[in-house]
Amino acid sequence: MPLITYVEKNFSPASLALIRTADTICRDYQQGFDLTLSSWELDALEPTMLDRLIEAEIHAWRDDALWSEATRAMERERDLLEAVSRRWTDVAALVAGES
Repeated sequence: MPLITYVEKNFSPASLALIRTADTICRDYQQGFDLTLSSWELDALEPTMLDRLIEAEIHAWRDDALWSEATRAMERERDLLEAVSRRWTDVAALVAGES
């Protein structure tokens, strides 16, 4: 659910007193999104709700197949680095030409 939809559904501008018509950033936002009554600040949301909204938006745009492929590649590279770190003396000697 887009943030603006969530806020419009769950918050009352009067009860939260978040109308900031004197703020130029607010005015620009209102004009950009054709909003005439109010703008909303993210700090009006509980951190856990903000986290869920962000996660949902990321998942809506993310290509899960590519994400999984990149995650597997990162895990293979991390495993390799861990193996190298366990044998650092041997690796250093090999690089220095002491093998």
